[in-house]
Amino acid sequence: EDYVARRRSGFGYAVDSSVIATRGILTSVFSEMPSVRVERARAGQFVLTLPATRGGQCAATVWIDGVYQRDFTELNALHTNEIAAVEVYPHAFSVPAQFIPPGSAGVCGAVIVWTKWAFGG
Repeated sequence: EDYVARRRSGFGYAVDSSVIATRGILTSVFSEMPSVRVERARAGQFVLTLPATRGGQCAATVWIDGVYQRDFTELNALHTNEIAAVEVYPHAFSVPAQFIPPGSAGVCGAVIVWTKWAFGG
């Protein structure tokens, strides 16, 4: 219910498994979303950046199944067939309160990934 409400809010972007399933690799999902930049890291890994409040880019805050991720390791381990939905809130002011990390002085923007296990599938 919360996912549907956030999707209707218009503050971010969302795609579900019907779109995600048509992409061969996860980076394709993110590279097609507005404001998201996919940057290649070492050994075939990637990081996601979003527009920074003061210009430039900053590393996205990542959540998987409602759990804050300190880095991109778990996201890099997922495959498109495991993902039910992706939400992107490209600016700090658009991030829903429950997706601002505790003790965070600020947040760049957020990428929220829901696996099929979280959605009961």
